Amino acid sequence: CTVESTVRRGASPVAGSAMPPRDTHEQAGGLAARLLNLNVATTAARSEAAAEAVAAAQEDAARRIASAEADCAARATAAEEVAAKLANRAAEVEAKGAAERIAAAEEVAAQHAAALETASMDFAR
Repeated sequence: CTVESTVRRGASPVAGSAMPPRDTHEQAGGLAARLLNLNVATTAARSEAAAEAVAAAQEDAARRIASAEADCAARATAAEEVAAKLANRAAEVEAKGAAERIAAAEEVAAQHAAALETASMDFAR
């Protein structure tokens, strides 16, 4: 019994250890390939789940942005309405002030006219 004949039979040339049969190596290779395929599938599933999560987050962000834009547009419209009311009120106050100044000027003009008439009468006498 030589080392060569021992190895051919599947036994280890080292005393007390057995070499695994060729089927075990093939099974181990097959298991390694299946494990690799499982790792690839798991990675792909994780990538797909991450892509779905990103897409959902993008959709949520788009909805929130649209809502914020609508809110801003509504607030801008309300601000424009308030600004228009303030402008109208300012115009009313200015018109009232102008009317008061005109009335005061007319009163002064009437007083001057009366004084001029009185002076003209006095001069004529």
